Amino acid sequence: MLHKIKYFFLNKFDDNILDFLKNTHGIFQLIDTKCVISEIQTLEAIRKTDRFMSHNEKIRSPGAILLMYIARTNQINVAIEKCGINKDTESGIVVYSDQNDLQFLIKNDYIRIAGRLLPYDKPEYDFEVFSGMAKIDLMH
Repeated sequence: MLHKIKYFFLNKFDDNILDFLKNTHGIFQLIDTKCVISEIQTLEAIRKTDRFMSHNEKIRSPGAILLMYIARTNQINVAIEKCGINKDTESGIVVYSDQNDLQFLIKNDYIRIAGRLLPYDKPEYDFEVFSGMAKIDLMH
């Protein structure tokens, strides 16, 4: 599946955005930039999520799986708390496959698109990032 990423600034956070996120299809996830080291980490987490989903058709929330890879934990609630957006989020990365989902958030002033907010790559963190993601693969 083809997914895109965009950086954003969060304009507002309320129950409506949470309801919207619960009702999107495919991967649509807002990730707080505070928990992401690099864009490469996000791209690899997307790849691993797609692979995980291809072997586990019963999973209803691919965004939660993506957060598990980003947070490097096999506990969905920990991943959401650590890397999901919340009232304190200032900026983030949106992973999406349907442009209409992204447009809904922009049109309703939840987010405004930004340029790159994180470095593309930080090789000095490769072991931490990729071994943590591998651990998630081993636990499932």
